[in-house]
Amino acid sequence: MPFDALEMSLAVMDQLAPMEIKIRVRRKSLADQVGRAAESVALNVSEARERAGLDRTDLYRRAAGSASELTTALRIARARGYITQADYAAIDGVLDRVRAMLWGLCRARHKPHYAESWIMPSSGEFSTVREGSDSA
Repeated sequence: MPFDALEMSLAVMDQLAPMEIKIRVRRKSLADQVGRAAESVALNVSEARERAGLDRTDLYRRAAGSASELTTALRIARARGYITQADYAAIDGVLDRVRAMLWGLCRARHKPHYAESWIMPSSGEFSTVREGSDSA
């Protein structure tokens, strides 16, 4: 099943490729930063979906920070004339959607998929039951 936040972050990278070339012609260091920020969003989202607890939330926050950095870098490129307003508008909608998803993921309470709960049966002995199993 596709993970929307990851798929959208990869769509940003696809749309960003021609703009990154335009920026690189005028300012290599900014183009490098744009590329690193975009890659960081996708990589952190991908890693976070396989993590649990605070580790997951931290990675989503890092991805959100990189998405914000990417937005600012593109605004700088637009302000300096490295890309057009149309270039910026073409990617801003998708990037805004990624930022919105990350905002929600940073605030969601995530249960680890391997979470276990301890139950005490009537015999007084403790046992472990995986959440979602019918053993309780």
